[in-house]
Amino acid sequence: MALSQLVGTAILRLSEAPVLPFQFTDYATTISDYVEEIEQEHKKTPDAPSLDLSPVRAALGRLTTTGGAYEKAVARLSDTSPQALASRSSDLKALNSLLLTAERLWRHEGGLPHRDWFKHLVYAPGLYTGYGVKTLPGIRESVEQKAWDDARRYVPLVAAAIDKVSAQADKASALLDRMTAGSR
Repeated sequence: MALSQLVGTAILRLSEAPVLPFQFTDYATTISDYVEEIEQEHKKTPDAPSLDLSPVRAALGRLTTTGGAYEKAVARLSDTSPQALASRSSDLKALNSLLLTAERLWRHEGGLPHRDWFKHLVYAPGLYTGYGVKTLPGIRESVEQKAWDDARRYVPLVAAAIDKVSAQADKASALLDRMTAGSR
């Protein structure tokens, strides 16, 4: 019963929202936590070779900046009249398309180590955990298995995916800026 109420409320919220609810900064914060966990796991291994996660951290910094700009831009929509928004329906459709496709940017066609059918760089079922989720699985599981070459190989892939999402946030911000330019 509670789940059906939650799903029903979410569907109503999504169907009535002019802009899909999406917060890029939340993604950046959450992924930063995952990077911290990976660093802690790496430190547990004595004599582990270095693992430079700074490209991921730098990309997260960019996502935080572009995500913050997006969230400020979307907040300006509250100052825009419903009539003005209705007149920008093609822009709203383009904006929602950008937001909807942002999640797809986490996809890596090469898949994950030892299971190329899982493509998501942020979340996947663990190799040895069944359905238990692993975060940043290409890096995390490689660290856990001491497969250092794989871990190093996935760092730039994750950083590049974060940069793609950041670019998507930037496009969404620019579109919002154009949409709200007359209402400021």
